[in-house]
Amino acid sequence: MRKLLVMGASGKLLRHIVLSLIRDYELFLQCSKRCEELKGFLTQAVGELSGLSIHLIKHNFLEEGVEVFAEKLRALTSKLDASILIEPLFNQSSFQDLREEQIRSIVYLNLIVPMTLLRVLASFMGSEQSVIIVLTDLTPLKGSRVYAGLNPSLPTVASSAALHAVIREAPNYLPANIRVFGVALDWVNVPSKKLPLNAVSVAMSIDYVTSTIKELLEDPLKLSSGTLIELSLREKTV
Repeated sequence: MRKLLVMGASGKLLRHIVLSLIRDYELFLQCSKRCEELKGFLTQAVGELSGLSIHLIKHNFLEEGVEVFAEKLRALTSKLDASILIEPLFNQSSFQDLREEQIRSIVYLNLIVPMTLLRVLASFMGSEQSVIIVLTDLTPLKGSRVYAGLNPSLPTVASSAALHAVIREAPNYLPANIRVFGVALDWVNVPSKKLPLNAVSVAMSIDYVTSTIKELLEDPLKLSSGTLIELSLREKTV
């Protein structure tokens, strides 16, 4: 069975993506404060988990760093076929309220962690068609006001723009067998998550998002490595 790492698997969107892949992969799921909540969600959705290959890795990147996470992962496996990474923090602090330490934390989580993971995961991904998918947002493509009602902080927008550059340039730095794709997400209609009224008409279904993820995992040669997909009902471009 192919092996897949999912960063931030306890998030409301990511847990549904995990659920769509649960019978097709041996899963290594990074979570921080909500690991038990994630386990409960998966158990309720599929029943007993004992027959499935699922490993929860409790890890706080801000407190423990990336290299320690790699050690935890290596204790469970020496090989991965695919990984799903995220830009984990959508901070909305006002510009005047930002302090240096907060800016440092935002940039660390949203840029340095996923970029460093690209490097450390390369040693795990030796199969001929290894895949890394990075989930990010639309602000570098559409501006800081793309999500009506949300006001991303300047370091959030800046780190997202830098992460888009990392995705596009990663093929020049990673081994040729690893294909990297970015998926910049518009609004997604996630169960248990209330959307602003002006977002309801353009929100994508979970199935729409998961089908895109599955397609990238199953047919990575369809697109060039470094491709950034804009996933939106308003428009979908590559």
